[in-house]
Formats: sequence, C-alpha cells, structure tokens
Amino acid sequence: MEESLYPAEELNHKNDSLFLKSELNKAKNSLNLSRIKTITLILLLVNVIMLHIDITKFMKFWGEIVNYKYLFFSHILIVVFLISYLWINKNRHLLMIYRKNPILFDRILIYIYINMVLLWCVFLAVNAQGTHKQLSAYIIGIFCLASGLIQSPYESALTYLTSLIVFILLLFKIKLTPLEVSGHVINVAFLIALGIGIARIGYSSFVNSIKHRRIIQNQNLQLKNSQKHLEEAVKAKTEELTIANQSLLHEIDLRHAAEIAAIKEKLLCEEKSMLLEEAREYEALRNHFLANISHELRTPLNVILSAQQIIHSIIHNDGVEGNKINKILRHNNTIKQNCFRLIRLLNNIIDITKIDIGSLSLDVHNHNIVQVVEDITLSVVTFAEAKNISIIFDTEVEECLVACDPEKIERIMLNLLSNAIKFTPSEGYIYVNIYIQANMVVISVKDTGMGIPYEMHDKVFQRFVQVDSSMKRRQEGSGIGLSLVKLLVELHNGSIRLVSALGKGSEFIIELPITIIDDTQITSNIKASDATNNDKIERVTIEFSDIYF
Repeated sequence: MEESLYPAEELNHKNDSLFLKSELNKAKNSLNLSRIKTITLILLLVNVIMLHIDITKFMKFWGEIVNYKYLFFSHILIVVFLISYLWINKNRHLLMIYRKNPILFDRILIYIYINMVLLWCVFLAVNAQGTHKQLSAYIIGIFCLASGLIQSPYESALTYLTSLIVFILLLFKIKLTPLEVSGHVINVAFLIALGIGIARIGYSSFVNSIKHRRIIQNQNLQLKNSQKHLEEAVKAKTEELTIANQSLLHEIDLRHAAEIAAIKEKLLCEEKSMLLEEAREYEALRNHFLANISHELRTPLNVILSAQQIIHSIIHNDGVEGNKINKILRHNNTIKQNCFRLIRLLNNIIDITKIDIGSLSLDVHNHNIVQVVEDITLSVVTFAEAKNISIIFDTEVEECLVACDPEKIERIMLNLLSNAIKFTPSEGYIYVNIYIQANMVVISVKDTGMGIPYEMHDKVFQRFVQVDSSMKRRQEGSGIGLSLVKLLVELHNGSIRLVSALGKGSEFIIELPITIIDDTQITSNIKASDATNNDKIERVTIEFSDIYF
C-alpha cells in the first residue's frame, strides 16, 4: 500500500512546485510591470527636462564638446524607447505571442526593458568621461534597478555582467589611460557585486513572501473546509432547536412586541428632545459669542480709525517736510478705507447676530419713502461717476408715507447700490425706480452688469454665499450683505426677489407694505432727517469701502 501511494505523493509535490513556480513568475511579472511603469514615467519627465536643458544650455557647445551632442541624442533615443515600451505594454494583449504564453512574454519584455535602461546608463557614464569624468548615471541605474525591481540571482548577474562588459569595451574605445580604466572597472565591479547582493536579498524576500502567502492560502482553505462542516452540523442542530422553540418564541414575541415598540418610541422622543435642546443652547451660545467678539473687534478698530484721523489732521494742519506727504496720504487713505471695510463687516455681523437672537428692533416712524430712497441714491452718484457709471432715478409717485426705519432702509439701498456699482462695467447704467402696486411700494434697483446665473438666484440671499466664491474673484465681499438685506426687508414685513440672467444684468425688487403708524410717534422723524451731511457721507463711505476706484 505504501509503495502505491509514494508515486502519487511525489506527483502532487511536483505539481505543487510547478504551480508555485508559475505563481511566483506571475506575481514577479505583475510587480515588476507596475514598478517599471512608475520608473518609466519618472524617466520620461526627467528626460524631457534634460532635453530642454540640452537645447537651451548646451547646444551652443556642440562644436567644442561633442559629448553634449551625444547626450542630446541619447535623451531622444531613450524617450522614444520609453514611449514605445508604454505602448507595447498597454497593447500587449493584442499580440499573438502574448496570448500563447503571457508569463514568458512579460519576462522577455521586462528583461529587454532592464537591459536597455542599464545600457543607456552605461552610455551616459562613458559619455560623461568627456565632460565631468563621473560614473553617477551608471551607479544610479544599478542601484535603482537592483532595489526597485525583482530579479533572480541569475538574471541580475547576467544583466549587470553584460552591462559591465559593454562598459569596459566602451572605456577602451574612448582611449582612456589604463589607470583610469582599471579604476573605473574596479569601482563598477564592486558596485555590481553590491547590486547583485541587493537584488538577491530582494528576490529572497519576495520568494519567501509568496511561499508564506501560499501556505496561508492552504491553511485558510483547510479552515474554510472545517468551518463548512462545522456550520453544517450547527445548522442541522439549530433547525431542530428552532422547530422545538418556534411556538414558544412566537408567543413571547407577540407578548412583548407592543411593550418594546412603546419603549422605543418613548426613548426616541426623549432623545430628540435632548438633541433639540442641546442644539438650541449651542446656537444661543454661538450667537452671543459672535455678538461679543464683534463688539470686541470694533473697539480696536475705533482706536485705529481715531489714530488715522489724528495723522490726517497733523498732515493738513502742521504739514510734513519734503515730498513724503503724498506717500503718507496714500497709506493713510488705505488705512482709512480698510478700517471702514472692517467696520462694515462688523456692523453686518452684529446686525445679523442681533436678528438671530431677536434683539434687533426697528426705530419705525412715518417717512416719505420716495424722498428717503432718492436722497440715498443721489448720495452715491459721485461713487458711480468715479467708475464712469450713470445712475438714473425715476419714480411714479412724488410722495408715499410708509412706516419704516430710515437707517435700515439706507443700509438696504446702500448695499444694493454698492453691489450694482461693483459688478457693472464702465459706461454702464444703474436704474432706481419706485412705484405703487397693490397697496405695496415697490423699489427696483437694476443694473447692466454681468448678471447672476439662474441657479444662484435663491442662494445669493444665503449667508456667506457669493456668485464667484473663488479666492481670485475680481470683487471684494464677505457674502453676508444680501443676507442682511433680506433680513432687514423681512423685518419691515416686506419681501425681496431677484430677476437676472448671466450677461444681462440684475434687478433686485423690494416690496414693502404701505402702513402708517400713530402720529404721536412721528417726532423722531425730524431727528432722523437732521443727520449731518458728514455722517451720511461717512455711512456711504463705509458701505462702499470694499470698492476700489
């Protein structure tokens, strides 16, 4: 019986060895092809750069040093070879020889690639003897191929010794002294021996990993078979127990189903309530934090602005020696404009935060909305003219009393007008129209600017949303102006909408209800109209501070 089994065992061992060898070659080819692709792309990039250097830096020396000319053509040839290799590797499945024996074809392709690259490095090293006398290209090629690719000891020895023979022949051809040839040969022979050693270590590690993987696969297969038998036994026993306990489980499930559903619903409601409360607390904390930090930022900004005003006063009252005054004034104006920009941003943040926490109230009195809007529009004409833009104001009614907060109306109009000036090109137009429609006063701000895409119409009123949100956008802005405008309009129980198309300008339409409050509250209307012209100019300047003229 033992004699009959022995040949079968030997045959199985032989089949396993053949399978392992085939698997080893297949895995080695796959890994090498993957790494060669990376090496090829790197070599292509390096050679393209070197070709540029050859043309721009060394071509003028071709007549004096012919080695630079040889270097240029070597780069051309290796680029052609690398591109050809990539094409063959990508389309090798179309070749008949690959379909017959893909493993052998890949081994031949890899062997050709390694030898061609190594021989190219040999040529570079020999060609360098006419310039800087270095062997760096050959040395780098040996160590890159030895450490980066997987080769058997016989393959690596054959490859490197072949390259050494070619290297020695080329050294004799360029007529070096015997001492130089012997020195180069000794150095390269030592490095080749080291490269063969590195290749052997890499190959041994790779073979061991394949063997270990094969062992693990066999053990996993045995475990799967054992697990399968165990699962079948457990499954049979489980079916018996399931049949025996099925009626009992069904009765228990019916009894507790209602109780479990009620408990889950109660826990879910409690969890949602807790999450909602936590979210409210967090939102309140965030809003209070924004309010506090905005006030904290405003204080140093006021100090900076005061210092700027003092500098301005010194310049104009005391004078400055020499020609420094223009430079000081220019930087002084930059400080002032950026202070206004930050004040504008902080004002917007403070107002939005106050609206969120419900602490922003309107100072509402009866005002002639036509006069309010016209005064605001005329106050920005000089800014528009600085950009060669025409503002046209028109109204269908001369007077319309509306209960409103004139300061908030001014904020709304200045924001819309600054956006219109910002995005309208030179020689463009801005139209401000007022008319009555269905017990509503309608204010229209229309420009001939770049327009807004249809998909952005709803988003422009969201916080921190901008039509052009890139860091390289042509106009400045924080993305909260239109959001604040919408909130201020809604505080007046009004609405705002956008009519626009890309390349056809934009029109913002505000609708406010025509309501009148008791006459006893009109007293502050006189105070609001008595604001100084300087205060109005400063408010306009702050609102237009992110526009550079």
